[in-house]
Amino acid sequence: ATVEKGDPQSFASTSSRVAETPAPPAQPTCSHCYKRFKTVEQLETHVVQAKHSTHDPKCGACGKHFANLDTLRQHIMGQLPNKACAARFRVSGCAKCLAIGEAKEAPHEKNGGCPFEIERNAGSGNDRSKHRRAVALDCEMLGDELDGGGAMCARVCVVDEFANVLLSTFVKLERPVTDYRTHVTGIDCENAPLLFASAKSLAETKRMVLSLLHLSETEGDSCKATTPGPLLIGHDLSHDLQCLGIDHLVPESQKRDTARYPVFQRHTHHPYKLRVLAMELLGVRIQSHEHAHDPKEDAVASMRLYLGGRALCGVYHGKQAEGDGVEKVKKTESRFICWCLDCEPGTETTSHHPASSVLSPKRGVSPHRKQTTRSPHKRSGAFALRDSTNVE
Repeated sequence: ATVEKGDPQSFASTSSRVAETPAPPAQPTCSHCYKRFKTVEQLETHVVQAKHSTHDPKCGACGKHFANLDTLRQHIMGQLPNKACAARFRVSGCAKCLAIGEAKEAPHEKNGGCPFEIERNAGSGNDRSKHRRAVALDCEMLGDELDGGGAMCARVCVVDEFANVLLSTFVKLERPVTDYRTHVTGIDCENAPLLFASAKSLAETKRMVLSLLHLSETEGDSCKATTPGPLLIGHDLSHDLQCLGIDHLVPESQKRDTARYPVFQRHTHHPYKLRVLAMELLGVRIQSHEHAHDPKEDAVASMRLYLGGRALCGVYHGKQAEGDGVEKVKKTESRFICWCLDCEPGTETTSHHPASSVLSPKRGVSPHRKQTTRSPHKRSGAFALRDSTNVE
């Protein structure tokens, strides 16, 4: 016999069956990137390998962490963006640093402005007092090989955080030039004699650059620091230092390369060109095809990128994340060394060296035991492994 549609017994039996049906088990989910896994062991492996931390770029709408600004940009502005986050970004997002403010609020209403704004980066002395001094370097090179290749240093420019020129000089050519690269350098065989008439020798230029870094060259092709020196900023910095012949003399802990900084790289983890970063993050057009490259312009762009990158943690994770120091690095084993840790000299020297033990597990200690705990926590109804890097 069939039960009529309006029979109350049918509704009672149906509701009891629904109540008796057990809810499906929550799926293990990373509380940073929201990636889901079949087993807890897979999630634990992901946490160890991904090394999420409070220094990652983060979506201001959903809280998801990203490896770099490129993947965050795709999340909110790409061809297939997250619809809810993209809508929030259109209303209260910053096109430069990709920060998203509260609903119907400006993106930087609470933190004082975009870190990549030129006016803000000019900053006051009080804003810089807790950070190490920095100088930016850029070199222009000519070809000296038979096929036009090579990198012979022809011009050097060094600027400080406020775009003041500390050194700007042409360098005497030590070998015959096979390619002036006029479209890049603006130098040709006609104006070269005039431009290099008062040029300094390569040895003198090297001494001047090392002096600005508080370094002095010693016998045996080594270098010693006279006093704690400023950080050296540049784009593809090793290339510039190699053409000067001082790449091996500048400590790695003193270098900050905007081409190698993970936050500024592509989603494929390859570097962007300086002109692309300057356009996307600074809103400044440099290295145009109509004009020769200006080393001061390139050095200033690198410096502004560094200053903005140093302040990004304060934008994404609150001001307390910026400049928390070495203690935070010891607590959270990040996949990269964040520039927000550039404090006063003497407090971060070891933490910034790539070979520092701060970022490497001790020999014989399993990284699984070091980073994770097996105590489950629920996050928005789903299982989320939480460890020292997940707690903000």
